[in-house]
Amino acid sequence: MPLIGSFVGLAFLNRFKLNINFLSGVIFFYIGIQMFKEFKEDNSNKLNLNLLGMIIFAIGVSLDSFGVGMTFNCAFDKKIIYSLVFSIFSAIFTFLGLILGKFINKLIGDYAIVLGSFIMCILAIINFCQFLGF
Repeated sequence: MPLIGSFVGLAFLNRFKLNINFLSGVIFFYIGIQMFKEFKEDNSNKLNLNLLGMIIFAIGVSLDSFGVGMTFNCAFDKKIIYSLVFSIFSAIFTFLGLILGKFINKLIGDYAIVLGSFIMCILAIINFCQFLGF
């Protein structure tokens, strides 16, 4: 998905002549806000995945990587190498997250979502500052 996203991102940016820092800032800010909204909602439902659920989850993670691939194509010269490295690490971390997630959740809990949301908003601010020339 990151490779497909990188090619779609290049076509999108060439078609609409957008600045990559502005687009990345919007994407990071949107993801950060959505993560924080998820934290504020009632998450009392427990997630038990069977094989079909894991496949759907994997597709969802891949679609998230699609957006990351869109920014890779425009931000880096060696886009295919970075997209492949991102794909490999994304698969590894998703696997580790599924295996270790229930144990780490006991230590950190839902506050990991707040931390992730904060990091996404910081990345958005950095991209907006680059767009403005700071």
